[in-house]
Amino acid sequence: FAAVAESYPTIFRLPLRASGSAFGKGWSVDGAKALLSRFVESQAQELQIQQQALERDVERLQAPASLAERAMRQGMVPNANPVFLDPAAGEVVGKAVPAEPRSNVARVDR
Repeated sequence: FAAVAESYPTIFRLPLRASGSAFGKGWSVDGAKALLSRFVESQAQELQIQQQALERDVERLQAPASLAERAMRQGMVPNANPVFLDPAAGEVVGKAVPAEPRSNVARVDR
């Protein structure tokens, strides 16, 4: 318990007297453990909510429409004549033609 408590804010590091109480009557080792347990559960819940929000952000930013929109804002243009690689045959399928600015896509709809 003491080792775990050391990693939390000072308010949760309760110095216990020889009598088993801290800061007078009402505080005990069990009470301190319960308080620390509630704090840890609260922190875990906050971190879980934060993680879920970050995962939603990553999914949104990885969506094809989002990637295409950001690429277009940076000056990249989609090519109407894509070329494909065939790793099994070791060939390039199609004819590479440079994309022309503002030639085929004006915006990306989600």
